Amino acid sequence: MSPPAVIASFAMMGLGGMWLKSSIARWSGKQIEQKSVKSIKLPDSWTVTANKMLPGGGDVDLVLESDHGDVYAVEIKSLEDVIVKPGFLMLTQPKLIRTNGKKITDDPLKQAKKNADALAAIPVLWCPKARKRAITSINGVKVVLGPNKTLYKALGVKRLGWF
Repeated sequence: MSPPAVIASFAMMGLGGMWLKSSIARWSGKQIEQKSVKSIKLPDSWTVTANKMLPGGGDVDLVLESDHGDVYAVEIKSLEDVIVKPGFLMLTQPKLIRTNGKKITDDPLKQAKKNADALAAIPVLWCPKARKRAITSINGVKVVLGPNKTLYKALGVKRLGWF
């Protein structure tokens, strides 16, 4: 095989590997989203809608309407290695970053805000697999890191059964 052909072969293998890695990440994210949606157990007075289609395309992972009429548009992300870096006094906003200090690509806060605006709802970004639990607000988006019990607490759900 000629040197250019060898280089082209390695390049194709590399691209194939990147595509496979990306595909597995998307599949894993969908699995976490589906399990998280199924894990939601709210009082009967709440309305739960999964995968609500938005005008103009796209969807909201979960729309929750409380017994008080508050509507939450919940964007679910499979991020595990994410934390909230607090702002400095009142000079800067808190930030959502990876545990290694790096930025998160494809800012999920913007997506959560855009989806909620389309429904005139309160934006919520929920990372159910996050290792560190947190509830905070960043740029008008309610950020919830942790399992469904953390989400319930963030939304002010009255205690149900054993949670």
